[in-house]
Amino acid sequence: MTRLAIAAVVALVCILPVLGTAAQAQVSDADKRCLGCHSRRGLFKRLENSDHMTMVVPADLFAKSEHAANACTDCHTDVNPGTHLQTRKSIKSARDYSLASVVVCQKCHEKESAAWQNSIHATLVGAGNARGPVCTSCHDAHTEIKGAPVSLANVPCKSCHDTIFAAYVGSVHGQASSDGKTGPLLCSGCHNAHDVSVASSPTGPKNACIACHQGVLQKHQAWLPNAALHFDVVSCPACHAPTAPRRVDLQLVDSGAQTRVQEKAGVPTFQTPGTSVDAIALYNLLRQTTNGHAVLRGRLEVSTAEQIHQLTPKSQAISDCNTCHSAGSDAFKSVTISVAGPDGLPVRYVTDKDVLRSVMSIGSIGGFYAVGGTRIGLLDILLILAGVVGIGVPGAHLMLGVVVRRHLRAHDAASARRRPE
Repeated sequence: MTRLAIAAVVALVCILPVLGTAAQAQVSDADKRCLGCHSRRGLFKRLENSDHMTMVVPADLFAKSEHAANACTDCHTDVNPGTHLQTRKSIKSARDYSLASVVVCQKCHEKESAAWQNSIHATLVGAGNARGPVCTSCHDAHTEIKGAPVSLANVPCKSCHDTIFAAYVGSVHGQASSDGKTGPLLCSGCHNAHDVSVASSPTGPKNACIACHQGVLQKHQAWLPNAALHFDVVSCPACHAPTAPRRVDLQLVDSGAQTRVQEKAGVPTFQTPGTSVDAIALYNLLRQTTNGHAVLRGRLEVSTAEQIHQLTPKSQAISDCNTCHSAGSDAFKSVTISVAGPDGLPVRYVTDKDVLRSVMSIGSIGGFYAVGGTRIGLLDILLILAGVVGIGVPGAHLMLGVVVRRHLRAHDAASARRRPE
């Protein structure tokens, strides 16, 4: 047994260097010369803005990475290995270096780059947002491993969206991910990996929810009256994040283009941002915006992005209609009007809650209307009267017809009896 143990140890000692060589076999000699310097701990470059940028590339991780088969100069095209040590390259800031890397990544990752160009991340970058994510914000080119499993521990989104991520971790989705059921339950399952869209789009998270929870409308129709309308005008978290405060958001939409009205940079849609918009101001706004083609699409939603992610098990979801459809409901005490900002994100204006009861709002709430749901009492009365008239007039007409026909038959019978034989 002692001899076997010694033989096993000797064999393992001999195999380890071979394994290390195999792992780095795809790294060329030229790249190994680069790594000779750039794998040294503590190597950094002083930038023009006096910051320091690390220049360390971990050789062992790079050898296992997706880009190990590429030459260093495939990406660092501005570097001449022969004169690299004798020349100094000036870099303004780490942010400038990251922005320049986008062009480099596009050379090979055309599909992902095109998707990113249509994302809210690219919109933020284009608007000059210093935190707008680029390729290197989520990916480390020197250690990226294609197909590597993503878990709560290494999801890159939390580096920017820390408070939202904390809310998600405590949710029913986050708890399931903690149990190893990742995939569609992680951030990219709802928001996509590269073409990240604005989460506050007119449909809200509904489409993302239905993508996984198929057949959910039919399940709600079994107990929820007018379920289709609820799905259109009530955001899923409004019921499935039961402890979150809710509000009515009136989205300003161009009825012709069927798109949200976009606010131009420096030109607020409302001339007094931060003040409460009353019914008259709202009426004038609708007449002036998009040549009078602006309408409001109301949606019941929770107030913050963190609350959107605080989803609970379905057994805890709100299912009592009186929560919203009762006099003085908290859900209708907070009202905002929103337009799309220049970067695509919503710009919300605090609105007087009485606009939901004003006659001035009747022509602008469209599909948001449900009896008792909008708090426009006059509209409820008008609908009831219309129903009474709609049913009463045809009914009266039918009854009158019956009476007239009976009268005519009786008259004809009396006339017949009076005729001489």
